[in-house]
Amino acid sequence: EYIDDEDLEPGKTYYYKVTAVDKHGYESDFSNRVRVKLDMDDDDDTDSPSGHLIETGRMAGQNRYDTAGKISSSGWSTSYYAVIASGEDYADAICSVPLAYKYSAPVLLTSSNSLPTQTKAQLTNLKVKHVFLIGGKKVISTEVEKAIRNMGIQVTRIAGSNRYQTSVMVAAYVKQTLGRSGTAVLAPGTNFYDALSIASIAAVKGYPILLAPSTDLTSELKTYINNNFTQTVVVGDRLAISDTIFGQLPSPSRINGKDRYETNLKVIQTYADVLNFDNCYLATGEVYADALSGLPLAALKKAPVFLVGRTVDGTTADYIINRNVKKIIAFGGTAAISDHILQGLRESGSNTDRRPSAPANLQAVARDSDEIKLTWNRVSNATEYYIYRAESSSGPYERIGKTSSRSYTDSGLEPGERYYYKVRASNSSGTSDYSARAYATTEDSGDFEAPDDLEAEAIGPDSIRLTWDEVDDAVAYWIYRSESSSGEYSLVGGTNLDYFIDRNLNKNKTYYYKVKAMSKFGEESGFSNKAHATTDKK
Repeated sequence: EYIDDEDLEPGKTYYYKVTAVDKHGYESDFSNRVRVKLDMDDDDDTDSPSGHLIETGRMAGQNRYDTAGKISSSGWSTSYYAVIASGEDYADAICSVPLAYKYSAPVLLTSSNSLPTQTKAQLTNLKVKHVFLIGGKKVISTEVEKAIRNMGIQVTRIAGSNRYQTSVMVAAYVKQTLGRSGTAVLAPGTNFYDALSIASIAAVKGYPILLAPSTDLTSELKTYINNNFTQTVVVGDRLAISDTIFGQLPSPSRINGKDRYETNLKVIQTYADVLNFDNCYLATGEVYADALSGLPLAALKKAPVFLVGRTVDGTTADYIINRNVKKIIAFGGTAAISDHILQGLRESGSNTDRRPSAPANLQAVARDSDEIKLTWNRVSNATEYYIYRAESSSGPYERIGKTSSRSYTDSGLEPGERYYYKVRASNSSGTSDYSARAYATTEDSGDFEAPDDLEAEAIGPDSIRLTWDEVDDAVAYWIYRSESSSGEYSLVGGTNLDYFIDRNLNKNKTYYYKVKAMSKFGEESGFSNKAHATTDKK
């Protein structure tokens, strides 16, 4: 007998089949299919507002082993199988999530030399009969294995000589069919967060998780992937898994973002069709321990696992709210995920106005006789910023550009003029109010003529020669340099000639220059035109 009461929808039809599993893990064929249509809920309020209060909770114990036990208790009352992996590293536990899902098993953690009391107690509580022990004897000792066997539990150890080989051994248990078929996930063996982001989803999809070094595949791993799979999903950027590796894989695709949190969100967005967003889980992106046992639970519920830092990335928060998540559970204690994060998400769910707030701390600084640089504080849920300019404080302000960054350079301005600015933040829900006003005055080029026709030419791996047209009545020239076209220009030298050699530079690097002239009366000109050159490679 089994009662299905997990997130069913009134008025919807559900179909069921049943299989039987014996004590050796052999599974029967499916039973006949049955069909059930649920009654409509008369209390269903179709006119409810779009905002809703998100329920929040937390799964945490006194330590990672206790936390793992509490997480498994929330998903399993009993379980014939359990997976046990090291709680002192992430690699084996994350790779075993698809294995745990295949056998409807929780993942519990152990220390290397002794079986924690919390893990032992949970094996008893769940009435476990068969344990998959992941990792070699240096990772999980024979003493731990003996302790499990002494409980009357059968043990199958799955191990390789290192984390990469162990991931292959686990994958062999996960893969359902012989020959080249299906998809494998390739994740970095050098960080935990990329593999963590896809582990529960890979389990639901039936994709084994293989770990790889950052620069090249081991011969064994390359052979296994190409002999057994027709497609590969790579999670992580080119520093985590190189293009060299990518090019050796069957039909590869890559999922990555600018950081671990954006990568996590992109993984969830890519596989949103297999996820149930009514409930979701939060895991810290800074340490791995609490999430290890949470991943099989997320797979069991087909729920997404969002990574958060000390705060929630604005784009992630928006996505959670827009998916109408009903419940959020944090894996781990407040040291991992603060109550402030849960409170913010809980309250955001009831806020129907998801427009960003106005940018704060707008600053305007003149960079030249024709440039002003603007900077402001980041708005958490903004995707773009609109820039407005006026020639008087009262306006009118006209929109002159947009950017996704927190700075903007306004160029082509008149020398010696004051300009006023405001900025607005924007996202899919709308546009913020205007920021506070900021202003700056471009440098006055004066009557003294600026050097013209500045040119730059590399003359080796560490030197660049500058030349310009001589300015009448100039007694000196000041040379300014930057490492980017719109960056800060610093004074690097002076000369009374119409050329200058900038020495002791880095090889194969681009430098940008401007020049000012000075008269015998001490009057400075405006800047010359910009010029740049790249030093030779060698």
